[in-house]
Amino acid sequence: MTCGPKSGGSVSLTPERLWQVLDERHRGERNAVTQGALAHAFGTTARQIRHLTEVLVVEQQRPVASTCHPPFGIFVAETREEKERYLAQLDARMRQLYRRRRAFDRTPLSDLVRQGVFSFKEQGRADATPTK
Repeated sequence: MTCGPKSGGSVSLTPERLWQVLDERHRGERNAVTQGALAHAFGTTARQIRHLTEVLVVEQQRPVASTCHPPFGIFVAETREEKERYLAQLDARMRQLYRRRRAFDRTPLSDLVRQGVFSFKEQGRADATPTK
């Protein structure tokens, strides 16, 4: 499956170019493509694909969704069901992150120091430095 430039060369990837490829070749969950495949096709990184996807969704309000079950990857949501599945996936991720944040917030820093994770006394510095 081709996702990038047909010449096989690297191009400067913009949000507009990513949108064009997604809109033309990856409409609907059944046509999802991994960020890694897109990165490889465009000669960039998956991190850059994630950043450009964020621009498409947040700044340009494009319906780019992802799926955490086969076929894995990102795609242009076409149906209300695809949109609802993606929203449910985001909600679940937010709940999981909030639980982790709340648990970490409750962890006393003294427990971390006692475990040998941080040392505040190294060379009189007030910042945390790993001891391992």
